[in-house]
Amino acid sequence: MAKEFIYEEEKYQIDCSKSVTSAGDMDPATKTILVDKDLPEKFHEGIAVHEIEERKYLLKGHSYVYSHNEAQKKELEFYEQKYGKDKSLEVLKEEEAVVLTITRRHSTPKKNKILKAEEENKIYGDFEFENEEEIEDELVTNYNNYINIGHQKDI
Repeated sequence: MAKEFIYEEEKYQIDCSKSVTSAGDMDPATKTILVDKDLPEKFHEGIAVHEIEERKYLLKGHSYVYSHNEAQKKELEFYEQKYGKDKSLEVLKEEEAVVLTITRRHSTPKKNKILKAEEENKIYGDFEFENEEEIEDELVTNYNNYINIGHQKDI
């Protein structure tokens, strides 16, 4: 059973009834956000925000990595509104750890193909992480950079 989700005055459906190889995806024709059935419910709306925002950037012609990073910033903003500034980054880190566990279980050939094409075109640098500590460092760095470029909403 899909759950209704309203984001930026648009109605979406969140469907978490199936396995999703990349943890989250979007069917734009039906405005349905597909969330892996093994993701805890507390992350469903954050994943929905991420997928909606990521798609917006991809449609503007941005690379997957850029789109993903920008979507993650929007997701963090969403978590700040939902859980407060102090807890938002903790929730995002926890979600990222769960997502990485799920995506390691599944093959993600579509996104791997996109990333490989971007790498060959030198659109981005090496984003492989050795461990969860590096992922956490990257999240904190992205968040700090985001704050430092003037997005200090209610800080």
